[in-house]
Amino acid sequence: ELLYRNVLEIDKRTIGENHTDYAHHLSNLAEILISVGRYGEALILFKQSHAIFLQALGEDHPHTKELIATLPVVKRLAAVQSQD
Repeated sequence: ELLYRNVLEIDKRTIGENHTDYAHHLSNLAEILISVGRYGEALILFKQSHAIFLQALGEDHPHTKELIATLPVVKRLAAVQSQD
């Protein structure tokens, strides 16, 4: 997790927060957070990543479509977790 957070900070300074590589790194960090049960945090990152892919690549790009499919699942997990 720390490695990806560091990568995101470097990305912000070098390529900016609207670059697709930044979006990939957000998604990768979100997957790590899911693996440790931090669904709410992961959802935020997936939403950010989705917005970048949508803006940069359009709604028909595979990366955008993948996140569209992933978001409802993570939303449900985060909702269940918040009820606990």
